Amino acid sequence: GEPLWDDTLVVFGGVTMLGAAVLATRQNQLKRILAYSTVSSLGTLVLFIGMGAAKAAATYLLAHALFKGCLFLVAGSVTKQTGLKDPEKLGGLARVMPITAAAAVLGALSMAGMFPLIGFVGKELLLKAGLEHPEWAAALTGVTVVSAVLTVMAGFLVGARPFFGALPDSLGETREADWR
Repeated sequence: GEPLWDDTLVVFGGVTMLGAAVLATRQNQLKRILAYSTVSSLGTLVLFIGMGAAKAAATYLLAHALFKGCLFLVAGSVTKQTGLKDPEKLGGLARVMPITAAAAVLGALSMAGMFPLIGFVGKELLLKAGLEHPEWAAALTGVTVVSAVLTVMAGFLVGARPFFGALPDSLGETREADWR
């Protein structure tokens, strides 16, 4: 309840949220992208606590656990089936892994905050809490929007990039029956 402590949490949470979101988009391995975006979410939780938005923090934590757990399982499945971790070297897996592709797209859309998925509720509460905090409204809104855009990019790298486009030649040699 001390303003100095709360403001410190807001600043460190915001810096962590934004910095880790930037780092997530700079990674070249599926699980590293997700790990850095998780650090960004931890910054978001610290930010919520500093703003006194405990209910929003709990809701965001639940949303994060659901979509990120899904995406980590997707990344593990893709890595196990292909032997590749770099999303830039993957593509076209929706044809051979349709259920995994559907889970990946839903997880990525929730991570991006798409309505009506639970990630939307978490992102909405984040924006609402930021706008209701008079001293920090402009800064928090700016940091939140930039972080959200970077999170959408990270979600695309894990949830869409490996599944759409052309199947790489090195993976095309594998018979489709081997993927099941």
